[in-house]
Amino acid sequence: TIVVTPAGTVAATVTANFTLPEPQRTQDVAARESKAIEQIRAAIAQRGPDIACMIIEPIQCEGGDNHLRGEFLRALRRICDEHELLLIFDEVQTGVGATGRMWCCNHFDVAPDILVFGKKLQTCGIMAGPRLDEVDSVFKIPSRINSTWGGNLVDMVRAAQFLRIIRDENLVQRAAETGAHLLDGLLRLQERCTAVTSVRGRGLMCAIDLPNAEFRTKVRKACWDRRVLTLVCGERAIRFRPVLDIEPAEIDRGLEILQEAIVEVSG
Repeated sequence: TIVVTPAGTVAATVTANFTLPEPQRTQDVAARESKAIEQIRAAIAQRGPDIACMIIEPIQCEGGDNHLRGEFLRALRRICDEHELLLIFDEVQTGVGATGRMWCCNHFDVAPDILVFGKKLQTCGIMAGPRLDEVDSVFKIPSRINSTWGGNLVDMVRAAQFLRIIRDENLVQRAAETGAHLLDGLLRLQERCTAVTSVRGRGLMCAIDLPNAEFRTKVRKACWDRRVLTLVCGERAIRFRPVLDIEPAEIDRGLEILQEAIVEVSG
C-alpha cells in the first residue's frame, strides 16, 4: 500500500501474505497494519489540513491481487472520521458482484464516503454518501466539474439493463457460489502442483502465484495455445476474472487446462 500526501509518501505493505500459514499470516499482517496506521497518523499530524481524503482498493488488483483485511479498512474509516477526511474506495475492478457481494466493501461492514465503479457496467461512475451533503460539493453546484468523456444516455440505459439482469438472475449470489468452487479448485491445484502458491480469492476474483515472471509468461502462453485467456498482475501472479454467470463445469474445464499448462512448463 502506498499512501501519498503533500508531506511525502508513506509506504507500508499491509496486504496478507498467503505464503504464511495461520495464525502467522494474521499476526504478520496485523503488525504491518499497525505500522502503517502509525505512519498515516504521523502524516496527518504533520500536514493534516492539506489532506482531503484517503483512496484505496479493497483488493489491490493490478499490484498482484493483494487482499486487505476488514480490520485495516475499518481503521481507515475511524481515522477519516476523526480528522474529517473523505474515505474513497476504488471499486472499478472489485465492484458489481465480482467478489460475491455487490461491492467488495460490503464484506467488511465499512462504508466509504465515495465509491467509484466501472468495468462490469461498461461505464464508469461514482457514488457519494451523505457526508458530501454537508458541503457545497460538485454533486450540488452546477459546472463545478464537467467531463468531455463522461457517460451519455446510451451508457445509462445499458448500465441500468445490466443491473436488472444482475438482480433478476441473482448473479451476485451466483458469483459467491461459483467463486467458492473456483477457489476450492485452485487450492486443490496447489496441492498437486508445487509451482502454484499463495492461492487467494474472494468471490470470482481469484489469483495464484507462480515461481517467477518467466515461468508465468510460459504458463500464460500455454493457456493461450489451449484457447484460455489469463491475466497477469504483480510480479508473478496470474489472476482470474470469470463472467458473473459462468457455469461450474466451465470453471472445472479451465482448471484442467491450467494444470495442463503448468505441468507442460514445469517439464
